[in-house]
Amino acid sequence: MSQSHPEKTCRDVTFKAPLPLPESSQVALEDYSRTLGRAEKADVLMQDGRVAGVHLCRPQEDLSEALRRDLEDFATELVRRTEGTGGLGWS
Repeated sequence: MSQSHPEKTCRDVTFKAPLPLPESSQVALEDYSRTLGRAEKADVLMQDGRVAGVHLCRPQEDLSEALRRDLEDFATELVRRTEGTGGLGWS
C-alpha cells in the first residue's frame, strides 16, 4: 500500500496549484495529512518538482472539500514559513 501500489481505499487530495515545498516541509505535510485524514500513510504527490497534493492510504475521514482546503492551507503556510529561511521557522 503506497502511491506506487495503491489500494482501493487510497485517495488523492490535489491542490489547485502545485507548491514549491522543500523536503522538510514535504515531511511535515505528510505527517499533518496522515493525522488529519486519520490515514495509515501519506505521500506527497509531485508534479514538475512541486507538491501537487497528497496521496492518503486508508483514510478514515471523509475527503471533503474542507479537508482538501485545510491541507492546501497548511502547505501554503509551509511555503510562506520557508521562503528565504530554508527552514520551517519553528525553532
